[in-house]
Amino acid sequence: SGFRIYYGTASSNLNKSVDVTGATARSFVVGGLTPATTYYFAVATKNDASVVSDPSTTVSQLVP
Repeated sequence: SGFRIYYGTASSNLNKSVDVTGATARSFVVGGLTPATTYYFAVATKNDASVVSDPSTTVSQLVP
C-alpha cells in the first residue's frame, strides 16, 4: 500500500508517475525536474492489491 504521485508540466497532462510505498509516508522528493519550470501534481492512494484511487485535486509548484 502507499501512494501514486502523478506529475507533468501541464495540468491537463500529468504524464509521469511514481509510486511511494508505505501508507504513512508524509513527504517525498520527486527528482529530475527541470529548474524554472512549473510542474503540476496529483496524488492517489494505492492498496495492497495495487488498486489505485481517483487522483486528488491538482496543485502546482515552480521548481527554483
